[in-house]
Amino acid sequence: MADQQNYEYSPLTQEVKVFHPNYIEYDDGLTIPQRIEQLRQLRNSIIQDWHGRGEYECSVLMNDYLVDTITYQPQAAYEHNLYGALVERQAVCDGYALAYKYLADGLGMDCVVITGSAYEDKAGYQQGMSQLQSLNAQQIMQWDSGYRHAWNAIQIDGHWYYTDVTYNDPVSLDHDEQADFSGLKEAFTNLTWQDMMQLRSAEVSLLLAPDLPQENALDANVFYRNGLVIQTENQARDWLWMELNDHSSRWVNIKVVDPAVFERMQEIASEVLNEYALYDDSLNWEALQSVKQDQTGVFAIYLDWNE
Repeated sequence: MADQQNYEYSPLTQEVKVFHPNYIEYDDGLTIPQRIEQLRQLRNSIIQDWHGRGEYECSVLMNDYLVDTITYQPQAAYEHNLYGALVERQAVCDGYALAYKYLADGLGMDCVVITGSAYEDKAGYQQGMSQLQSLNAQQIMQWDSGYRHAWNAIQIDGHWYYTDVTYNDPVSLDHDEQADFSGLKEAFTNLTWQDMMQLRSAEVSLLLAPDLPQENALDANVFYRNGLVIQTENQARDWLWMELNDHSSRWVNIKVVDPAVFERMQEIASEVLNEYALYDDSLNWEALQSVKQDQTGVFAIYLDWNE
């Protein structure tokens, strides 16, 4: 194993870098082949009921499994690898992304890990891209205006989409173990290239994928596929009234494509809930939670009903 090399290609500089990795020493006595077999058996047990399902369904199942089982933990012993993500269930972004690809590989789906920089908003991305254009090749290798990050590209029914499992784990990102923001766990699932690249700069692609597919199909996006996309305030009100009349206890989500309407979603929700309370007191107001995912325009609200 000491003789192995890893390769990474940068489209920006058109350079290939060769890495001689340092291997992690584990204290449980397992050999590397035993550890590989342990991971293989674990993967098989996770995906055993997913074979034969459609690629879209599998992409959602993979994301949801990882979000539900992994805790974002920068101080974990093996946070950057598969073992940390799948066995220890503690990882950071590259652990999440490698685990997603490993599950996809087991299902025979085309998937790659992408690395680069992430930004908190579109303004930060645009500023970073402006800086990048003024740099030479050597400076690019040192440049990092956002923060280092990893996510995935996956092919579903012939088109490429982009998923960021780390950002779909909102409890970890808010560092609030007590909060339940599970209504946002698919906000970054199967995005278009255009949507993802307003918040990312893909400087390098790992695992021999230098030519990132730049597709903007919407068929496998969770919100478009399930008719959960709105543009107007009236549509927002109608959606929330429909969910209230359904009278179930769950997180409900909507993608709002008009930025002005998105900014008002919490106000709109408060207005509708106050109107609803005039004739039905079965909603548990103490348990109400709402969250806006500013980067993707997804609004989530938790409706808890008194028994």
